[in-house]
Amino acid sequence: DFLNPPNPLFPDARQKGALGAIASYYPTDASKIQIFGADRQDPYEHYEGFSRPIAGAAAERHTTKLSTQILYAIQRAEQRSSHLPVNYCGASLKFDAVAGFALDTLYTYDGKDAPSAEGLQFAFGADYSFLKGDLYVLGQYFYNGDGQLDGNEDISDLYGNDYWKDVPTEERVPSEGFSDFYRKHYLYFLAVYRFNDYTRLNTSLLAAAEDLSFVPAAEIEHEPFQGMCVSMELRVPLDPQRFGGSQRGELGADHAGYRAS
Repeated sequence: DFLNPPNPLFPDARQKGALGAIASYYPTDASKIQIFGADRQDPYEHYEGFSRPIAGAAAERHTTKLSTQILYAIQRAEQRSSHLPVNYCGASLKFDAVAGFALDTLYTYDGKDAPSAEGLQFAFGADYSFLKGDLYVLGQYFYNGDGQLDGNEDISDLYGNDYWKDVPTEERVPSEGFSDFYRKHYLYFLAVYRFNDYTRLNTSLLAAAEDLSFVPAAEIEHEPFQGMCVSMELRVPLDPQRFGGSQRGELGADHAGYRAS
């Protein structure tokens, strides 16, 4: 995801492609080593043609109860004037202990300042199936050390932050909504109920724990025949302002750019 981050409000939306290549080697049936490279554009300097290529290596190992992955990547500096590359170190651990558990973490270091928690991102979650597999539930906590807003700051404080000083006002919140996480603590819940082999109901909730904004979603999917799936989804961004309060939330309608979809 750090190569091509999804939009938090539309995680399933089709993303712009990235020109890249991966070479994989399998030492055993349950292990893999990869080297990769990609060409990424800085979102705020794309009009200048500022390219930020990235290259790295990854390895993974799987057993019946445990899966581990590690990753390292290096990317061209964020600005033309800087000679300090950005370093990424990542690890993933997945294991079964009655329920399924997963821990994913990524540390980003640009070499400008001393290493700190601001470069850390990690997610920890658990999933389980009920009713002979017909009901699947998942819960996850996400920590975003790079979040620009502290818990006591309103979303309006974002635009007075140095982070935005070189970004034109009209580009701060694009028409299709924001595409980054600006706070530090998030919760995610998912439930999938399978009525039969062809019809299922998906419900989810993404919440910003610090400003009490959240996005519930519900989707019904039906497969009328093999190779075709029809779906209908409702997604609504909500925050305290929507319920009569004064605080606008990061996941609320004003910041997201729409009231419902």
